[in-house]
Amino acid sequence: MVVASHALDAAAFPRLAKLGHPGVLIFFSLSGFLITFRLLEEYRSNGDMSIVNFYVRRFFRIIPPLIAYLSVVYLLTRIGLVVCNPKAIRAALLFYTNYSDFGDAGWRVAHFWSLSVEEHFYLVWPLLLLIFGIKRGSRTALALIICVIVWRVCDNHYNFIATIFHSRQLAANSYRSDLIADALLWGCLLAFYKNPIRKFTIHPACGVLITVSTFALLIALSISHIQHITVFLHLLPALLLASILFSEKNPANTLLQMSPLRFIGRLSYSVYIWQQLLLGGPGAKVNIYLSLLLIAALSFLSYTLIELPCMRYGKLLISRRQE
Repeated sequence: MVVASHALDAAAFPRLAKLGHPGVLIFFSLSGFLITFRLLEEYRSNGDMSIVNFYVRRFFRIIPPLIAYLSVVYLLTRIGLVVCNPKAIRAALLFYTNYSDFGDAGWRVAHFWSLSVEEHFYLVWPLLLLIFGIKRGSRTALALIICVIVWRVCDNHYNFIATIFHSRQLAANSYRSDLIADALLWGCLLAFYKNPIRKFTIHPACGVLITVSTFALLIALSISHIQHITVFLHLLPALLLASILFSEKNPANTLLQMSPLRFIGRLSYSVYIWQQLLLGGPGAKVNIYLSLLLIAALSFLSYTLIELPCMRYGKLLISRRQE
């Protein structure tokens, strides 16, 4: 959805070009669910969860391809093949892209706004689970969701952050971590109920109906101009995920477990990072078919030559710590 939205001509397809945002929201919900579920699995297996191991795994999964991409963008900018503000590259590297705005000059790293949200989430959520305890984790997630929703309403009305920092770009900026965190937290909340709810699995027909209707509603609301629906946009991806998780015979389950889609899933982080180099933005445009081919090639090389070795090294460090 993100790749499609960036590949489309926004002037010719203004509504379809908005598909990227619901795609990212689905990614957020899935990320919140997976991270929390894995922490819960570790707690159930070991009676504890290691924050250090969590950060080691996240660092060696996220950071190496990120640094590789930013290095390529910087080098291409220096030789004049790509237009990118050096300050935008710095913001991406330090994970505050979602609190800044560099316009077209920052397009090549603009997608790092979502990675900034992710990193902020990784820093805060595991620590909160450690502080308040796994057993109170679901209540902690729900309380945080309510806090984020209330804060978003208040800040959108009074522009607290924009006023404090004298920055117009922070006013009603839906990319800010403090305003979009509930999109991840709904996924976190879902992780606490996966096993209990599995006992009451949804009938396949109901699962399909819920999956299709939820996805259609998410797209419809995302491309509409309806005001004050953010809370529903952030909730719907978690409901979409639940409809698939809790219905093993849902055709969507079978589809997503097919080898080609599992392969795409493994490359999805790489694709998300590298697609911005060749799609949209200022400067000369590469033929769309060639762009997609190059994105696939760069993503595969990034995954095999950078990500897999780094993930293996991260696992090696964790195993050494546990010896």
